[in-house]
Amino acid sequence: MAYGIKPPAIAEWITNLGEAAEYMFDHNIFQDNLVGVDFCEKMVKETNPGVWELAQKTEAPHAADHGYRTIGDIMLGLNPFTGDSTARRCR
Repeated sequence: MAYGIKPPAIAEWITNLGEAAEYMFDHNIFQDNLVGVDFCEKMVKETNPGVWELAQKTEAPHAADHGYRTIGDIMLGLNPFTGDSTARRCR
């Protein structure tokens, strides 16, 4: 803008594709490594055992869509390194 040069349309497309790729990468990092840990089975079982017991008995909404029968199953899937939520999320 300072030089009065307008980049070609393809340059804007490439910039937008890069931004979209970075957004998708950052979203996965945030969700799996920063947020999921707060709701994983190990964390909840240590800090709120009553919540963990309730989660094991509570049916998960839309279980047919994601494959987790209870909220406790979802929490088990969020466990770091041993959870399988990323594999099931992709089906």
